[in-house]
Amino acid sequence: MALDPSKTLILAGPTASGKTAAAVELALALGGEVVSADSAQVYCGMDIGTAKPTAQEMRGVPHHMLSVADPKDPYSLADYRRQAGEVLARLHGAGKWAIVCGGTGLYIEGLLCTSSLGTVAPDPAFRCRMQGLLAQIGPTGLHERLRQIDPLAAQNIHPNNTVRVIRALEINAISGKNVPHGENVPRRDVPCFVLSWPREALYARIEARARLMIEQGLEGEVRALLSRGVPPDAQAMRALGYRQMLPVVLQGAPVDQALSDIVQATRAYAKRQGTWFKNRLGFATSVEAMGQSSRQVAQCILKALEGAKKV
Repeated sequence: MALDPSKTLILAGPTASGKTAAAVELALALGGEVVSADSAQVYCGMDIGTAKPTAQEMRGVPHHMLSVADPKDPYSLADYRRQAGEVLARLHGAGKWAIVCGGTGLYIEGLLCTSSLGTVAPDPAFRCRMQGLLAQIGPTGLHERLRQIDPLAAQNIHPNNTVRVIRALEINAISGKNVPHGENVPRRDVPCFVLSWPREALYARIEARARLMIEQGLEGEVRALLSRGVPPDAQAMRALGYRQMLPVVLQGAPVDQALSDIVQATRAYAKRQGTWFKNRLGFATSVEAMGQSSRQVAQCILKALEGAKKV
């Protein structure tokens, strides 16, 4: 998959940082289209809990990689790279800008890195065995197994991120190779921007968004997914908001507790996102978003783009 750096822009940032609105402003200014890099927004029927943009929020700008997967089925980085790669090829072929917008570091890295290991197809049987092993030895034990096989991967993956731990083990089992490190360096010729917020201000936005999701009917959305046959232990149901709402739907737990759990888990996720952006997108331009409208944020990015062309 080849990115055209003259027509591709990466807009990253932690959850609730205002990426979607800024991406729309950029697309309108550049005559481009938005390509989502969000691992939960790929699923059909998962709109409220993923803050999937509405038609009104899109403002006529075409958005890609939304609702492209069935929540009953697993969805891998290889799937994303293939589908997003096809979208990018079409956009570049038409001479249009692609504004890649999202906070899923694995997806962004999958687009920026050329390693073929990102294309290793998932093995459902292997993953089933690992889930069984996880139930026996827990996240720490599974992470220790990865550390013995691939110390560098273990160093870069938190023990609680069992999805990535299992994926690293899967890559090794299928390809006979470890997750690449030195050669898996993100290309730096593609303009990258990361929205930045003071921690407490971002946390307030996260809490406000979580409350809005509850008001908009997140519980009903989870019930609808289950009624459609989506298993409670499906990969999609591990997404933020959904896994915290499951006890409400299945066990009658209080909604207030789910809200508290969503806020806490999302704050922790935003912190991990910030660490990833710092470690893997350290070359990106940081854009302070606090106190600025989405249009002002976009204008800052456009000025930076224009300045880079003159260098």
